[in-house]
Amino acid sequence: RLIRDAFEGGRSRDPSPTRPIPDYGYAPHATPRFQVHVDREAAESSVFVSFKMPRRPLATPAHFLEHLEAWCFQEVLNTRLFKLSRLTDPPFASAACGEEPLCAGCVSLVLSAVAMEGQVLRALEALLLEVARIRVHGITPRQLAHALADLRADVENTYLERDQGYCWEVRDEYIRHFTAGEFVTGQEYEARLSKTLAPRVSREGVEARARDARPGCSCVVKVVEHKRHVSEDDLRGVVERVARMEEEGAIPAGSGDADVPETLLPNPPQPPPEPVVVAERTFETLGATEVTLANGMRVCFKPTAFMEDEIMVTGVAFGGLSEVPRELFYTASCAAAIAGQLGVFGLRPSVLNDFLAGARVELDIAEGAYSRSFKGVQSPADLETALQLMHLLFTTSVRVDEAELEVVMRLLRQSVEAQQRNPLTHYHNRVRQVNYGDCYYFRPLTLEDLDAVDPHLACAHHNLNYRNPAEFVVVFTGNVDRDALLPLVARYLASLPATGIPPPRPPATITPLPVSFPDAPVVEDVPVAMVSPITQAQVTLPVVLPRATARQELVWLGLICRLLETRLLQKMRFTFGEIYTVAVSPFFGCEPPSNTGNARGEVSISFTCDPANRAKLTELALEQVGALQAGGASAEEVATVVNLERLAHEESEQENSYWHDILVTGYQSKSYVELGDVDAVYKRNVAAREAVLAAITPETLAEAMQRMLPHPCTSRYTALSMVPRPPSLLQRALGSVWALLQDPVALFRGTRATPLTPPSADGALEEEWEVVGGEGEAGGR
Repeated sequence: RLIRDAFEGGRSRDPSPTRPIPDYGYAPHATPRFQVHVDREAAESSVFVSFKMPRRPLATPAHFLEHLEAWCFQEVLNTRLFKLSRLTDPPFASAACGEEPLCAGCVSLVLSAVAMEGQVLRALEALLLEVARIRVHGITPRQLAHALADLRADVENTYLERDQGYCWEVRDEYIRHFTAGEFVTGQEYEARLSKTLAPRVSREGVEARARDARPGCSCVVKVVEHKRHVSEDDLRGVVERVARMEEEGAIPAGSGDADVPETLLPNPPQPPPEPVVVAERTFETLGATEVTLANGMRVCFKPTAFMEDEIMVTGVAFGGLSEVPRELFYTASCAAAIAGQLGVFGLRPSVLNDFLAGARVELDIAEGAYSRSFKGVQSPADLETALQLMHLLFTTSVRVDEAELEVVMRLLRQSVEAQQRNPLTHYHNRVRQVNYGDCYYFRPLTLEDLDAVDPHLACAHHNLNYRNPAEFVVVFTGNVDRDALLPLVARYLASLPATGIPPPRPPATITPLPVSFPDAPVVEDVPVAMVSPITQAQVTLPVVLPRATARQELVWLGLICRLLETRLLQKMRFTFGEIYTVAVSPFFGCEPPSNTGNARGEVSISFTCDPANRAKLTELALEQVGALQAGGASAEEVATVVNLERLAHEESEQENSYWHDILVTGYQSKSYVELGDVDAVYKRNVAAREAVLAAITPETLAEAMQRMLPHPCTSRYTALSMVPRPPSLLQRALGSVWALLQDPVALFRGTRATPLTPPSADGALEEEWEVVGGEGEAGGR
């Protein structure tokens, strides 16, 4: 009605007929093109192979069938590439296939891979061979069946949540209809159409998509490396070699489908004979129920109606990396990564991936400073599979295969080397070193540290982390049916043996991290080698919350951060136009559950800008903090912040993730240790929030900032800025010598000539030159 009232009867100011949207098409090329790009900041060597093609119409059911066949082709190829990355001698660390729109009339099928160090050509050859293998040998019935199973699961999710999508999804569908002629179906009709057409997706139709990925199909091969190892001629040689192999029929067949078990648990556990549930309680305010199992595990579930096909699951236990002896810290911190690569549910990741085809199941493990967890999002239809994985997490041990372990350690080593090349990594490491008193937990993992990691001990550490069910509380939030959940809990969680090892760790006994914030201001430039001169700056202020009023103070702090970010954005970007981004956020991640004194954390103001502006923008940020501490906020600003806070809160209450976080954090809070009731914890939090929102004025806001932050704010803070590293004396000398070689007369003119090109295409001199010339020189000086 509003649209009709506003636009109906209106006339265009331009009487000429509406012009059609132009379609410029694209210029295909039969000869492949090649490009090797050197980016000294690149974390890893990457390979991209793209094949441009006209955008296929999507206006009829026949077009939609072609769309489904293309989707299945990408799904099959992604699965095959994933399995290649899991070989004992993988051709690449990871690889993927996807379609990217380039413009209204053109799309690109892109194959990408992260190459192992120095093996770019091998990664490129593996990508091309796998696509050629589909053209020559086709795909197996099982591969198509797995792709169709994933398609049906996606269709089922779309149908179940047809009335629960976000408004921008509908908006984007109308935009695609206007710009590309895509038909507008709505989620329900699209799901019905997909379900109808899925049985018509054939192997021949899927295999035909591989013909769009031939070298003559507008192929472009791009490589990004941190140091040049290959040339365009090398890339051309690989493409031509694979093409010859295909012409001569020399493309070998794949290894075939691996054996996949019929079930995750060949001998399903039975619920124990004794009573499974020894205690049950209801949290009326939260609408949640908690049951305590005979083995000590607690299970809490909250049914919601927000998303029909979503159940969020988190299991958490106290005790993490802070309990590990210092000499074994890096071994323990690598445990989750090593175990994840080898397989944490009794199956290799590639086999588990095949087994879970068509299932919407996700379960990831993590270990932090003070806790361990597993979490994921499941479909209600696959909830039993998710619980089976939880059962296997506690009852199986990671099996170590030496050949696979060698690959895992190579990947970890490559990851560490990539981080050492990243300027932001060096900068953030220095920020953490200053703000946390050089705490061992935040020190970066070096190659020497990695060499000292014992992978067998890391696997043993992982196995011990998930052994005693009595340590864990498991939270389910979403479309949970009590009658369906409790029998599954009885079978797969209550049947976990009560080992007693390790014993549950009380929160009061958690070892805190030895962190400390500087007592005096620290202002520092962190010079790093970078290609494009851009400054990342962070101003950090310590925060102290009195334990008795910490609940209310956290609400105050959230409002302060929101107001400060809004004001800085207005001043820095809209008034002066001198920043690219700005964010203000609190952090209390170092606060241990065992602390009974004042809560300590920090507020960070992060922004990016031109290196020349970093000092005055840092000063501006501190000026705004001081102005707000002095009562400089207007009544209008305060009212706006309160309204935004209420709106954001109302929107959050319509999400499963909000209620899930309420329950998970409630169980880990100090108030829960005191009250033993997450309902009571939630009521206190709600009361504290409403009390603060009712009391906030410019004056009370200023008082809160004076209480929590240093006053004046310039008395204690840190301000670290990432700046381009200036060239060394050797680099300057090399640049000057090369300049004179380019223009010897400059020596007599008393002026220096502008460097033209580096004297060497590779080798050590290239690295020196990249720092001296171009953007590096401008930023450094």
